[in-house]
Amino acid sequence: MKENNKKTFLTELSGALGDIPTLLPIYVSLIAINGLNATVSLLMVGLVYIIAGFYYKLPMPVQPLKALAAIAIANSLSPSLIYAAGILMGIILLLLAITGLTRLLTCLFSPPIIKGIQLGIGLMLVNTSWKMITKSIISEGSCGLSGGIPFQLLMIFGGLVIISIFLWNKGFPATIAILIWGIGLNLLTRGMEHSAIQMFNMPEFSLSIPKIDDFINAFFLLVIPQLPLTLGNSIISTTDVARKYFGQQARRVTETSLCLGLGTANMVIGCLGECLFVMVQVV
Repeated sequence: MKENNKKTFLTELSGALGDIPTLLPIYVSLIAINGLNATVSLLMVGLVYIIAGFYYKLPMPVQPLKALAAIAIANSLSPSLIYAAGILMGIILLLLAITGLTRLLTCLFSPPIIKGIQLGIGLMLVNTSWKMITKSIISEGSCGLSGGIPFQLLMIFGGLVIISIFLWNKGFPATIAILIWGIGLNLLTRGMEHSAIQMFNMPEFSLSIPKIDDFINAFFLLVIPQLPLTLGNSIISTTDVARKYFGQQARRVTETSLCLGLGTANMVIGCLGECLFVMVQVV
């Protein structure tokens, strides 16, 4: 019985960390390159997770708008453009839900189209990540590791080995192993003084509405590329997967409810100043 409880706990813990491989790299990049506020943004993502869990009563993930994030990172776009894009996405999604157009749009997104969109965004993120890694290796060198081995290459190689070992190991999930590997490398290379947990401070919120020019630029640069992915992957695909795996338990997961939830979250969080990681979605 204890062994079964242990496996259940590890499985649930691994599932809770399932979004980290996608969320954290994008999240950290948006902080470092685009100037996102780490404290407030992480708090808001956590709140959306909790709200989604209470409402849907299912393991609903929360992710950044990937196409939007990839474009923003690759072009080092300003925070104001990201704010504006979040607000515009919220308005559009709310309008689609209220007017009932969401159900009509489901006919336009066949499985091959959804997979093609996902593949394109994945390749874009891989390309951006590789540029960041190679740029960091050139600028930082070996990062103090013995033998002149760049920290980034050691992390990549070790991560691949860990995934190969633990991917099919149900006793100890690969996600947890990767997380331990990353924390261990950070402590080894950066030292405890840079890894210590800081005192918690209450974040300051303020209402911030972007300028008209920001809305115009954000619409063409960020919203248009993101909208098909959100409709196809975050709404239509999520609804289909939830019904497939959870059946009647997923009765609350509908195209309309997801549209309303995504629209409301983007609208509310997008208007909060300093809360720059505002683009959250269930995918």
